[in-house]
Amino acid sequence: MAQIYSPVYSSMSSNFAVSGFATLSNTLTSTSEVVDNSSAAYQDYLIQVGVTGTAATNGFLEIKISTSMDNSSYTTWENSVVLGLIDFSVTPQTATFSIIGHGGFFQSPKYFKIIAKNSTGSTLTGGVMYWQGVTIQTTTA
Repeated sequence: MAQIYSPVYSSMSSNFAVSGFATLSNTLTSTSEVVDNSSAAYQDYLIQVGVTGTAATNGFLEIKISTSMDNSSYTTWENSVVLGLIDFSVTPQTATFSIIGHGGFFQSPKYFKIIAKNSTGSTLTGGVMYWQGVTIQTTTA
């Protein structure tokens, strides 16, 4: 009998961006609230970040993941893992990132935060972050 692997998705979270993310000034970073994966044990997460604003030529928002094993000591901007960029030259300025496959992650960290750095040349005029957990289900066919 063959094994079939299929994803099972949790419901989408509410906005977990911290206050002030929607008005983040140029060159500054903003760190999300903690996502606690210690009991849910999702194998992957889909992270959706959406922002609005006016960008200078080649403006972008860089998105990184900051991890922790104990929910107290997190990686800094400089040593966090890059998830990707949101390019302001296209519309909409929304992107969804999978944690698996970035920076050598083979499963989701126990605790993590999302860090965004504004490199648009101006202050954001809106912004939200959502997550959705993913578990791989095995069935026999």
